[in-house]
Amino acid sequence: MKMEGILAILIATCLMGGCAAPLTKSDAGLGLGALTGGALAYGLGQNSSNKEIWTVLGIGLGAMMGQHIGHQLDQRDRLLVGQTFQTTLENQPNNTIGSWHNPNSGNAGQIIPTQTYTANSGTPCREFTQYVYIGGEKQSAYGTACRQADGSWKIL
Repeated sequence: MKMEGILAILIATCLMGGCAAPLTKSDAGLGLGALTGGALAYGLGQNSSNKEIWTVLGIGLGAMMGQHIGHQLDQRDRLLVGQTFQTTLENQPNNTIGSWHNPNSGNAGQIIPTQTYTANSGTPCREFTQYVYIGGEKQSAYGTACRQADGSWKIL
């Protein structure tokens, strides 16, 4: 099973407040996974006559993967991911690694900005690669984030 969308879900969980809600880890992952999977599938199927089917499949797969990863990462893991994501995109040059590690869970990860550009709106944006190691298993994702007016980075 490809895990490329999982890390986008993980980041979205931290950035969208999933770390502080009374939801369970699985519930937060499920909801955000469904949203992210649906958005990714819609974008990939946009030129297809079956984009609705792709979107529904993306929602289902995203929900399953998001629930799985949300269950495996604890609150401290998600906090570390969010902090590392923000700091790395704000301060690190392209092709340098921002890392996090939670000694309590054993989970770890890396965020690597790969390209920086300015959107048509004048907003700084960065493409990135992210790796998460859960139980020694490496999972990867790719994405693009842009800086918001408040200084935070939001995944597109």
